[in-house]
Amino acid sequence: FGYVHGGIGLESKREGKWLWVILWTGLIYSTAAFVRPVCEYLRSLTLLNITVTAAMFLFLVLIIGRLLLGFGKLTLPARILLVLVLSFYASGLVILKIPEERIHLVQYGVLAYLVFNAFTVDFSNQPSFGLAFFVTLGLGWGDEIIQSFTPGRFYDNKDVILNGVSGLLGLLLTFLRISKDGR
Repeated sequence: FGYVHGGIGLESKREGKWLWVILWTGLIYSTAAFVRPVCEYLRSLTLLNITVTAAMFLFLVLIIGRLLLGFGKLTLPARILLVLVLSFYASGLVILKIPEERIHLVQYGVLAYLVFNAFTVDFSNQPSFGLAFFVTLGLGWGDEIIQSFTPGRFYDNKDVILNGVSGLLGLLLTFLRISKDGR
């Protein structure tokens, strides 16, 4: 099944990586109550769309820029995959008309990476990708359940799907980074 046996400091390494997952998930979950008023305020100043788009663009430039630096090291199939992933992100910026929904692309892409990274302490890459996807999907579903109990928010299956797709895109970028680095 791809289990990686432990070594010195393994428990500490595992705890540290899962702590990042917990902190990031906590950040996502804790913003459910106050993100709407912040977004409404920015919307009233006509700054919401600009702010979210600029933040998304900066994130993508930083993350994808790192991948593009090693573009020459990627195999042809990996290059094609990178172009497809970039196309999905660009499409998300256009298709997702509500700026708050665009943030899911970053939130759950980062979460999927963190979960993958935590699983690699105990498992090889292949099972870690699958486990990370399903844990990220479950955490995204949990976010929607929390929103159903939050005043002014509601549960939406489309957001559960968006969270899953966002996690998958993050895992594809992780796969490309690993491919580029030769791991």
